[in-house]
Amino acid sequence: MKRISLLWNLLFIAFAVLVYTSCDDGTTGGGNTGAPILELKDDGSGYITTDVTATPGQILTLNLVGTSIDNDMQALRFYEDGTLMSDYATRITLDGDAAWANPIALTANAQTFDWIVTISAHAGMANKQYTIEVTDVAGFTDQVSFYVDTESNITYPGPLSINYVAENGCFVADAEVAPLTPICFALEGVRDNDANLISLEILENGNPITDLSRIEYNGFAISANPTGLPLDSENGFIDTVRIVTQSTNGSTSAYSFRLTDALGNNVTTSAINISTPTVATGTPLDLNITGVLFNAAGPAGTGGLDLDGGQGTGSTDADAEIRDNGSDFSLPAATNWLQQISPANNAQLRLAPAFSDYPFDFATAQYKEDIQGAFDFVAGNTTITPAVNIGDVFLI
Repeated sequence: MKRISLLWNLLFIAFAVLVYTSCDDGTTGGGNTGAPILELKDDGSGYITTDVTATPGQILTLNLVGTSIDNDMQALRFYEDGTLMSDYATRITLDGDAAWANPIALTANAQTFDWIVTISAHAGMANKQYTIEVTDVAGFTDQVSFYVDTESNITYPGPLSINYVAENGCFVADAEVAPLTPICFALEGVRDNDANLISLEILENGNPITDLSRIEYNGFAISANPTGLPLDSENGFIDTVRIVTQSTNGSTSAYSFRLTDALGNNVTTSAINISTPTVATGTPLDLNITGVLFNAAGPAGTGGLDLDGGQGTGSTDADAEIRDNGSDFSLPAATNWLQQISPANNAQLRLAPAFSDYPFDFATAQYKEDIQGAFDFVAGNTTITPAVNIGDVFLI
């Protein structure tokens, strides 16, 4: 009887172990035997564990915990609406470090990880699903998912519109301007809730301007007309367009601007008429000279320039308006020329203003008043220039 009783007890214990093991396997992640477990946790700090609404670009913070079961974990993947996120380096961080890949190899975290993860919400208005997936070396996976809605809490002023604004001295009404003069228009673009803004078209007499060298957008050249809007202008903007006027005296051009959104809707400003005078205004330039300024460390009688006639002079000559600053002989011979100039004999030297700061380009100067106006625009005199480069313009 003792042997039978002992055998029965052993069978009972074996049966109990079998039942326990079976129950344990049935509770692992995703219903797959031995699959890893991936979790979103919140300890009361407000970490995201479920669907959220957010503003575009808002930083979303998660506490992501991964645990292996029967196999080492191998990789972690981040998806946006089912697509592997390619902009992971700028939108995802793990424990404060920018994501270095997607998928992320879990070689050093094959058994477990507990990370604070941030994800930047998508731009624009949309409701998108974010999925994070862990895979182990046997191919078993587990996932967590949540939706981010950037529509519910954002309202754009609308309706779609574009208007002139009085800013930085830009034109808001008809005017008369000299030929080949850069003029500016400050434009306010407004979007509605339907779609973001994507392009601006610059029109002259109702047609797109094809000579793009005549146009600057926010201080930069454009490569197409219509021109695509920068990302920070897609939800509304106040931007500046500069256009060089026509070259013909006595002509009138009507300038207008067409704004288009992502759905193809567009609006156009009213036209502003810019006329060029029928007769020249100002005092025509009567002298155009070319001169050479030699290194002041060169032969005697060089290093200065007489701008009245373009003749080279000595650097201390009483007729020189500018002088070269010579060389620094403590430097190697190949690099010791300072390439700097200074005013001489009470001349006043100023750096020409940038085209994006002042509507003047030396190549288009027709009148003495053009140069005087640019000189007066620059505050203060320059006693010594930076190293001079090809294309630099100075006003004396």
